[in-house]
Amino acid sequence: SAMLTHKDVAFLWATGGPGIVNACYRSGKPAIGVGAGNAPAMVDETCDMRDVAASIVLSKTFDNGMICASENAVVVVESAYEELRRCMEARGCYFMNEEETEKVGGAVINPEHHVSNLVVGKSALEIAELAGINVPDGTLVLVGEGSKVAVDEPMCYEKLCPVLG
Repeated sequence: SAMLTHKDVAFLWATGGPGIVNACYRSGKPAIGVGAGNAPAMVDETCDMRDVAASIVLSKTFDNGMICASENAVVVVESAYEELRRCMEARGCYFMNEEETEKVGGAVINPEHHVSNLVVGKSALEIAELAGINVPDGTLVLVGEGSKVAVDEPMCYEKLCPVLG
């Protein structure tokens, strides 16, 4: 509890059980909290973007993202965004537009906010087809930019497939 309220701590990031996640949210500081198995990656300008892109793509494509430890979201500081995007596109990531993101989000996360069993372990191409969007051959990961961090934002959820928020 002392760390959560310490004056030198400006931002909190928690993964695990609801106790620690809720404590971070109640701290009054900006916080990102996830349950077990909904890991985000945080990327800033100090990272080697080629290595980051390679690691994220490998994580999301091994078993088509079924491992709960694979990234489900990438949080990128603005100064690193363009370079990371170029590196991820070079590795087979397809960055969806808003309409495509909405379609894929609806196919991946059902109205009860659970991952659809129709996408678990499927390839990015199979998910794109299911969602009714066209992507280039060779697409390995579908990337959709979330508009917010909220219950009604599908890109915030654990997806168990090669889709990133």
